[in-house]
Amino acid sequence: MVHVPGVGSRPGREVPQRELAEIIEPRMEEIFLLARSEIERTEYADMLTTGIVLTGGGAMLEGAVELAKEVFGLPVQLGVPKGVQGLTEQISDPAYATSVGLILYGKERLYQEGIPTGEKRKGPFRRFWDRVRRWMEEF
Repeated sequence: MVHVPGVGSRPGREVPQRELAEIIEPRMEEIFLLARSEIERTEYADMLTTGIVLTGGGAMLEGAVELAKEVFGLPVQLGVPKGVQGLTEQISDPAYATSVGLILYGKERLYQEGIPTGEKRKGPFRRFWDRVRRWMEEF
């Protein structure tokens, strides 16, 4: 049994895992099919020979990787954050892979392009950019 929290004034309830799976699996398959269709419409479809990386909390659902392999017809793996120092144990989870990847990408862009200076930095965002820069340097 899995506890499903209530919504609004409705109380939570216990639901058999099989019942949840019968609801979730077709939705995941639908999402994967939509993603596959979008990929096939692009020029990148032929570049995915090494496979698909699933990220996010939904990627951790039992059977998600196997279902994705079936739908995409490609190797599929679970993505976890890499190249991070510090809170590695807390964020070594597919749920954080996209967020950490975007932060690392932003950090790399800041080092390559630099933070805007002079006239571009004047105004209400100056302190914000200073904090972002300091945070990225610490990350």
